[in-house]
Amino acid sequence: MNTQSTTTNQNQLLIRPERAEDYSAVSTILHAAFGGTAEAQLVAALRGHPTLKSLVAVIGGEVVGHIAFSPVAIAAVTVAGPPAEISAYGLAPLAVSPEHQCMGIGTELVRAGLTLMEQSGISVVVVLGDPAYYSRFGFRPAATFNITCKWEDHQDAFQVWSRLPDGSIPQGVVAYLPEFDEV
Repeated sequence: MNTQSTTTNQNQLLIRPERAEDYSAVSTILHAAFGGTAEAQLVAALRGHPTLKSLVAVIGGEVVGHIAFSPVAIAAVTVAGPPAEISAYGLAPLAVSPEHQCMGIGTELVRAGLTLMEQSGISVVVVLGDPAYYSRFGFRPAATFNITCKWEDHQDAFQVWSRLPDGSIPQGVVAYLPEFDEV
């Protein structure tokens, strides 16, 4: 992925792939943004998967935000003919350090992440998050497409973004990597 930059509050914002030297800063951001260790532990565990796609936001050489995408499987509820091979990913987590929130950094991370998904040939991305926030990027309620997640009490916040025509989006239950069971 090419790095992307934009200007925010007179500082240069750089979005780039996460590197090993970013791990400590990302962990600190995840702890601060979520108020606990679960998301930092999740990201640390996900780094063991070569298919993880992870970006950071950097201002003045300091990592101030992070976004991760990991592969998911959509288990078809019904199949009319042979199942199509669909490349799908889940967006989780997205975090910006509290002192840099409300500056558009999360927005830039999501935009850069979805661009990376497109460049990588990923057709479908799911997210469990605030519908008002994620709808700005083209996410729509997953229930519209008969897609659900295993967390029954969060179906209203479960959404899908896709480059596929609506009728081609696979239907079923989304299965995340096993590391998500620990969160």
